[in-house]
Amino acid sequence: MITLKQIITSYDEDLFRGIDSLNKYIPHNLCIDSRELVHWIDNYNIKFNDQMYCFVIKKNYEEVIGWLQFTHFKDKFVFLDYLIVDQEYRTKEIMTQIYKLVNQKIDETGCNSIVLECGNEMPQHDAIVRLYEMFGFKKFDFEYKEPKVDIYLDNQLMSWGELPSTLMYRNLIVVDSEDVLKTIYFDHYMRWYSLYQLDMSKYDDFLADLINKVLKSCNNCSTKRDARNNCIHSDICEKYSAWQPPKIQNNTNVFNSKIKIRFWNTDYISNPIMEVGILEDLKFIERGIGKEKMLFSHLYDAHKKEIYDGDILQSTIDLELFNWLVSFEAGGFILQNIGIDGFLMQKFPLTASNCSGGIVIGNKFANKELLKGI
Repeated sequence: MITLKQIITSYDEDLFRGIDSLNKYIPHNLCIDSRELVHWIDNYNIKFNDQMYCFVIKKNYEEVIGWLQFTHFKDKFVFLDYLIVDQEYRTKEIMTQIYKLVNQKIDETGCNSIVLECGNEMPQHDAIVRLYEMFGFKKFDFEYKEPKVDIYLDNQLMSWGELPSTLMYRNLIVVDSEDVLKTIYFDHYMRWYSLYQLDMSKYDDFLADLINKVLKSCNNCSTKRDARNNCIHSDICEKYSAWQPPKIQNNTNVFNSKIKIRFWNTDYISNPIMEVGILEDLKFIERGIGKEKMLFSHLYDAHKKEIYDGDILQSTIDLELFNWLVSFEAGGFILQNIGIDGFLMQKFPLTASNCSGGIVIGNKFANKELLKGI
């Protein structure tokens, strides 16, 4: 049984168990200062109009196995600061329970727009980013920099720098990159260090310059746009015949240079089969009339098995919880995560790199049970 217990006072005996769990998996130079966290647990929601939430993640109501922390910036978004789970509990079953509980707590704020950052120095950074993508998050299209601050109380000084990081979002109706950066840099980071009552004027200038630097790296000239315009697919699918297969190096494989398809032939009731052929084979196409046709992607799974439209891939990466559905849309192939109760989540392009991280376990036409999800 997995539960979340909210920490509302620094006197809670589970607080430092949560901090231990948190700092266990964060690089030493990024570990949270427990004095700062203690201060803000007691004071943040009193001093500011926005609300900070801290939880320990518990197993069987007793054992602390992780830490959750987020801030609701009212009328803007929820900033997910930390979601850390002890490594031994990062199983599909437990992570699914935690994901549901986190969503419930965030929904209770009345805001389901979420922004989070994942520092490049974090262990398993790429797997963590992929995990969030499976939960429906998208990356901002700029080179995000996470502010790093060191405090020297003996000399009443502070120093700062920048760390490469990945900034992601979910359910932002309008993506205003500048406004998001200002909220994170000034309403989150600058507020956090204001407890030291040091001269922050130069740090203020640093953050303003950092925003300009990040925005200049933006791949999209407009800093404000409808998030739905980032969708990588359209609702209108092109015919298979309009698709051009990738060129084969040195043209050594003539068969694969043609459009290869297959169909689920149920004419043999006792033993249905997948028939494979090429679009130019008229007899093959005739046998497939009225049957679901599946286009070959010219990509292969981790076991070198061909991947077709409608195939289900199972991840070979521990942190990736869901299976993937391969689909052909808008003239190209995409992956879509099969989430809880078969809910189909975010779509992203099918590439050689993400194919190599999965194995084909079946096809949605041959086995509809695979679409039921976890």
